[in-house]
Amino acid sequence: MNWKKLLLAGVILGGLVVVIFHTTQVRATNVTIDKNLSVTPSIISFATVFPGEVNFRPLDINLSSTFLNDQYRDDVEYHISQLVMPKIISDDDYCQSNPTDYTRCYPSLCPYLSKEADGTPGNDTGVAAFHDPLLPTSIALGRLAKSDNDTSDNWVIDLHTPCFVGECDQTQDTPPEYQLDPSLNGEKFGCNLQIIVDKISCVDGSEVVLPQPPPSPVAPPCANPNPEGDLTGVITSRANGTATVTNKSNTCSYLVGYASYKEVDTNIDHQIYFSSDMKVIGPDGTISLAIDVPTCAYQQDLFYGNLIESFAGGIRYGTRKLSSNHNESKGFCPAICAPQLVTRTQGFWKTHTSFTSNVFANQLGGSMTVGTGGPRKNHYQFNR
Repeated sequence: MNWKKLLLAGVILGGLVVVIFHTTQVRATNVTIDKNLSVTPSIISFATVFPGEVNFRPLDINLSSTFLNDQYRDDVEYHISQLVMPKIISDDDYCQSNPTDYTRCYPSLCPYLSKEADGTPGNDTGVAAFHDPLLPTSIALGRLAKSDNDTSDNWVIDLHTPCFVGECDQTQDTPPEYQLDPSLNGEKFGCNLQIIVDKISCVDGSEVVLPQPPPSPVAPPCANPNPEGDLTGVITSRANGTATVTNKSNTCSYLVGYASYKEVDTNIDHQIYFSSDMKVIGPDGTISLAIDVPTCAYQQDLFYGNLIESFAGGIRYGTRKLSSNHNESKGFCPAICAPQLVTRTQGFWKTHTSFTSNVFANQLGGSMTVGTGGPRKNHYQFNR
């Protein structure tokens, strides 16, 4: 979960830099990004910065209290990825495909943010500043394990403030390919960091690899979007996982999706992402969506906009939901690392009651004499 979720880093070069952790609807001192991890602090603030400066701020990623109190879970593996930050959250997907549209997206700060691992123990992989955020080598990796007494990763986020082309002197370490266009001087920069749980290991040694949704397509921009008025949807078969969405707008296209989640109990926050289908619906169009359906209790949501991988912390589709249902008739799904119940098959003596009664009555009952004569005679009584 996946999930999680966002580090918003904003900077006006030469001005104020503010980094804010949040999970769409949650802003707090201790932000739970899913039920397995929590992040502190909620706000990281850089003072006034100038090109060539390096600023350091702490970032703690911890096992959540829920995870620590779960006797069946041991460790979590996660990664920190980087995305272009949109000026409004609904443009999140758009900005990943159109990162230089500075009317809707902030110029990227991601290449200039390093993530330094604490090194105790040495099971985390950091990323240095001045990197390509899209490369696999630019993804920081972390692991927390109760069995290693490693329940908190104390990262350091470094901002290596870049300089502008033609204004960099020899004391500044900004590589030429990362020097900024002078036309961006005075602009606000941003970066979204996503903390995503990849795998959970159980105390019995088994592993749970959490499903990762496929990349979502990007809808083209629309001058006057009105998804709540333009879109209607229906789940045509929850058992088969099929749905349709209709768009009555003759100008706007929208990102829509259909997803299923496992239910492990009655708490929506605990649901586990299972499957999804994301598509762009064009003007005056109708599309079909199809997903996999769990064999245990589940919830299905049909919606527009971005997929939600985890409902932890109260994140919901809200007004973006076009339709939904859930089915608990097959019983709740096993929780991650839940112990398997041992079933006992009744044996021969229990199922063959007549034979068993006869043995005890005629073979094991009464008494028998062992030995003969005098005082050495022993008498044993067997009672059923």
